[in-house]
Amino acid sequence: MPGAPLEVGILLYCAALVLSAVDQALIHLAGGKASIAQLTLIRNCGGLLVVIVIVLANRQGLSVFRTNALGLQLFRSGIGVAYQLMFMLTFVALPLSLATAMLYLQSFFMVLFGALLGESFRLRHSLPLLLGLFGVLLIVKPTVAAWNWIYLIGLTAPALNAAAIAMMKRLESHDSLPTILLYVSIVGIVVSAPLCIGQNIPSIPWWLLPSLLLIGPIANYFVLMALRHADVAALAPYLFIRLPIAAAIGFALFHEIPDAYSFVGATVILLACSVRWPSFARSVDRASRKPPRASDRESAH
Repeated sequence: MPGAPLEVGILLYCAALVLSAVDQALIHLAGGKASIAQLTLIRNCGGLLVVIVIVLANRQGLSVFRTNALGLQLFRSGIGVAYQLMFMLTFVALPLSLATAMLYLQSFFMVLFGALLGESFRLRHSLPLLLGLFGVLLIVKPTVAAWNWIYLIGLTAPALNAAAIAMMKRLESHDSLPTILLYVSIVGIVVSAPLCIGQNIPSIPWWLLPSLLLIGPIANYFVLMALRHADVAALAPYLFIRLPIAAAIGFALFHEIPDAYSFVGATVILLACSVRWPSFARSVDRASRKPPRASDRESAH
């Protein structure tokens, strides 16, 4: 979709966030049925399946292995797999609300890495980030009773994922989207498969396995498509949409009833995202550049 407006990239990213919220709930559900390494292996095998389907549909053939930035591909893939392992561990070992709160630090790292890529960022663009974070805190109300080494992993994971997203933005100018997804899947399988040796076969229900295989990789592919139309920093505030969706999934699957703070927090998050919506932001920019009235010009003289 060359030349598509920024809104297309944002909508693709929001679709990826919906899938990611579902994936997050499924990982939490499967945590007692499979190990971290097994969940990571399942995720990357699913990524390989998604690549095969795309390659067959596009008749791309073995050219999907061709890359113009092999070193960057491997480095980005290594960071992506490290994030996957940390993500799985965080959501399996920590309370869901605390793990979710840590995840949303990613938006700030996305802005930081976007700036390193040369993307512009104005001070007023920080308002949606601050509003979004405030809405998150209202919903999850995280508490840390005692320090745990897993907290450090949970705080590191968002930075790694933001770095991986920034590198994907750079890679998509060199390679095709299936190629990027292919390399991260291959590296993920190479890293996680040996860790599964000697472990028991996971007792995952039949209906859960296809979801764990496909939802995460499809979400990643949507993120790759979104980066074709939007800067990394422009997508950062929309990360917060994931939490109200996760709350709705929690209500549907785990019968977790949101309280008044959750509804207020969801409203604040939606407000933060609407402030950052491109058409709204453009209207604010036009208003801020509005020429002075004739009376103002006369008083100046």
